[in-house]
Amino acid sequence: MTEEEKQTNESFESDALHASDSEDSNEHAAKQEPQVSKKTIAERRVHAFKLHAGKEIEEIPEYTLANEDPKKIRKKRRRSAWIRVTLGIVIVALTGLLSYGILFGVQDMSGFGKEEQTITIEIPQNAGTEKVASILEEAGVVKSGMLFRVYYKLTKPVGSFHAGVYTLNTNMSYSTILSELFKYASSKEEVQVQVPEGATIYQMAKKLEEKGVCSAQEFLTAVDTVSIDLPFVSQIEKNELEYHPMEGYLFPDTYMFYKNDNPANVIKKMMSTFETKVLTEENKARMQELGLSLEETIALASIVQQEGNSEESMAMVSSVYHNRLNDAKTFPLLQADPTRVYGRELRTQMADNVNEEIITAYDTYQSEGLPPGPICNPGVQAITATLYPESTEYYYFCTNLQTGKFYYAKTLAQHEKNLALAGLK
Repeated sequence: MTEEEKQTNESFESDALHASDSEDSNEHAAKQEPQVSKKTIAERRVHAFKLHAGKEIEEIPEYTLANEDPKKIRKKRRRSAWIRVTLGIVIVALTGLLSYGILFGVQDMSGFGKEEQTITIEIPQNAGTEKVASILEEAGVVKSGMLFRVYYKLTKPVGSFHAGVYTLNTNMSYSTILSELFKYASSKEEVQVQVPEGATIYQMAKKLEEKGVCSAQEFLTAVDTVSIDLPFVSQIEKNELEYHPMEGYLFPDTYMFYKNDNPANVIKKMMSTFETKVLTEENKARMQELGLSLEETIALASIVQQEGNSEESMAMVSSVYHNRLNDAKTFPLLQADPTRVYGRELRTQMADNVNEEIITAYDTYQSEGLPPGPICNPGVQAITATLYPESTEYYYFCTNLQTGKFYYAKTLAQHEKNLALAGLK
C-alpha cells in the first residue's frame, strides 16, 4: 500500500468516526430534549419547494451537463425556474380573465346589478341585428353589442325589429330589451288622425286611442317621460310648475299613423312638424325682436288660440295681452279665462294627487304674467298673431258667446259697458 493510499484510508476512517460520534451526540440530544420546530407553515412550504426543486435539478441527466461550464449550468437552471414561475402567472391571469369575462357576460345579459338609467334610442327603418346591437352599445343600454348579437343568434327570439323611438333602461335583461323592441311591430295598417288646433295633450291622447294608434295612458306617460332627439327640444327651458312639459310643442295637423304604434313615434312626428312649421328663421328672428323666448311665445300663443276665433280676432286679442305684459305694473294679471279652465282640467287629471301650487300657477287670475307653460297646442295662425299683433291701446276685451262678436276697451269703465253689450253681465 502506498503512502498516499494509507493517508486516504486514514482520512476516511477519521471522517467515519466523526460522523458516528455526531450521530450518537444528536441521538443523545434528541432523547434528552425534544426539538420544537419554530418554522411557520409558509417557511416549511418554501423549504420543501427548495428540496423538491433541488431534487429535480439533481435528476437532470448527466449527459446534459457534460462538458458544461458550471456558470452556464446555474444560468440554465435559473432560466428554467423563471419559465415555470412565468407560466404559473400566465395560467392564473388567464383563469382570472376567463372568470371576469363570464361574470361580465352574465351581468350584461341578465341586467342584474347594473346601474339603473333611462335611455331613449331610435331604431331606423330596416335595421338588422348588427345595427340594433351597435345602437344599443353606443347608447349604453348594453355593454357589449357583440354579446347581444350572440345571444340573439342562440336564442332565436320570435319577432322583428320595428323602426321608431324606444325608451329603455340600462338594468334591462337582453330578453326584456328584445321584448320592448318587438312590442310595436305592427301590421303597417295606417290610420288618418286629424288633431285640431288648440287641442291639449289630454285631448290628443283620447283621439289617438279612439283611432287605435296607441292607448291614451301610454301616450300621456310617454309625452311626459320620453326624450325626443330634436335640436330645439334640448333648448326648451323647463319650469318645475309645468304639468306637461311638452304641451304646446305637439303641432296640430292631419297625420297618418300606424295602428298599434309606439307613442314615442307619434310624439316625435308631431314635434318634428312643429320644428318645420314654427321654428322658421323668420319666426326665430321675430321672437328675438320682441324679446320673447320660445317658451313665452308658445305660452302666449296657446292663450291667443283659445281666445280668438279668426285671424283678425287673434291679432286683436294678441295686442291686448302684449299691452298688459308690457305694462305689468298697472296690469300684473293677464286674467285669461282659458288658463282657469286649463287649471280645472289639470285637477281632474291629477286625480288623488292634486297639486294646488301648479293649478294656481296656471290660473292667470291668481298668478302674475304668463302661466308656467302653454295651455294647449296652438296652430300657425295663433303663433303668427302672437308674433305680429295689431297695434292698439286696448287692455280689455270680451266676446258674445252667442254671436262670437268681440268688444275691446281701453279702460275698465268701458269694459264694464262691453260686458253688458256682450250679454255677459
